[in-house]
Amino acid sequence: GTANKLVREQLSGIVATALAELRKEILVQTTLVAPITDVTLARPRALAFYDEEIMVGSAHTSRAILVKLTSGTTREVGTPNPITNAYAVDKTVWWQLGTGIAPVDALGAAGELFGQVENASDYVIFNQGLYVLRPDEEQIIRYSARSATFSGSGQPWIKKQTVLPLDARFLAIDGDLYVVSVNGSVQKLRRGMAIPFNLTPIDPDMTNVTDVWTSEKTSFIYLLDAESARLVVFTKEGKLRAQYRTDVLKTATSFLVDEKKKKVYV
Repeated sequence: GTANKLVREQLSGIVATALAELRKEILVQTTLVAPITDVTLARPRALAFYDEEIMVGSAHTSRAILVKLTSGTTREVGTPNPITNAYAVDKTVWWQLGTGIAPVDALGAAGELFGQVENASDYVIFNQGLYVLRPDEEQIIRYSARSATFSGSGQPWIKKQTVLPLDARFLAIDGDLYVVSVNGSVQKLRRGMAIPFNLTPIDPDMTNVTDVWTSEKTSFIYLLDAESARLVVFTKEGKLRAQYRTDVLKTATSFLVDEKKKKVYV
């Protein structure tokens, strides 16, 4: 009776612990920096670092909220349009404004709009080039830098021998380009050609990736699988490093990584 129940519970705990170790699962404790609700900001979708602040962009309204990391205090700025899908290059942060992208400063003011990202799934900027993912065309278009923006005529970057998956959704770049599908599959490309790259199979499988990140300054690739409430981290050789779990991630749409301080913001 009671003794058998205790044994079963102990065995169940041992199995659960062993399974978590095999899966490299790490349960994390979270700290609220600042509450950002739909009342505070309609449909908050994306984040970007601005020195000691984080800007939260809205997909619905021409406003953004900046959160001071040291105190959690917030301030509101107006933006020319709703802003989504941020990408930082050094101290410049680019945001998507409708069918274009533009640098947006900490006061919400936007620079010159580059309007060639209509119907694009994602974009990245690296080494004076803008790469725009267009899975419906099975192509990534590269635009060269021109003054404070990019040239209007882009060039197909994918070579004919490479086929992009139709469900490709995200780009990440560290010199090589990573094309990520919603199901978590990753295709690695170099000079427009696919090169061998496979992620270690994980348990459970990823089903709905909602954001990705890497850079030339990190050794890892981060994938947010909000549906499974986890942030999955792989090495750039495709080996699983960790699966960070917390229920907070179930509603996450974007994340930022500060590797030096060993923190992730969602």
